[in-house]
Amino acid sequence: MAKAPLVTLADDGGNSIPTLRASAGAAAYGQTLNQFTGNPVLSTTAATTVALFTVPAGQTFYLTDLYVGANTASPFLVQVTANGAPIFTGYCKGDTGPIDMPGMETQPQAPGGSQVSIVLGQVAAATTAAYYLGGFSQ
Repeated sequence: MAKAPLVTLADDGGNSIPTLRASAGAAAYGQTLNQFTGNPVLSTTAATTVALFTVPAGQTFYLTDLYVGANTASPFLVQVTANGAPIFTGYCKGDTGPIDMPGMETQPQAPGGSQVSIVLGQVAAATTAAYYLGGFSQ
């Protein structure tokens, strides 16, 4: 005997589509997986901003996973922004306190048309950071 799905959605044609999505696994019906990685050299004179993508019109981007690490003992500010407004803010201390947030329960969001960027704060001495952001547009 088949088990009933935990969640059932209907597509635009009225068809029932069983759906189960937990954390940032494979995309569910109507979703597009967005993943971004990089390892910029951080500046000693200003924040380093990396433009990631523009959310498609009529959709919302949901940030589900975030990692930021660095080879520094000094903390620096990390922000994920939508059109320059922070949707996530935290501090990274590379040697003992990276930002490691897989499967965020409360997912920061960016509306359609927004430019999503990661901003890595100014550091005291030149250093390299690494980041991974994952989420869905729907």
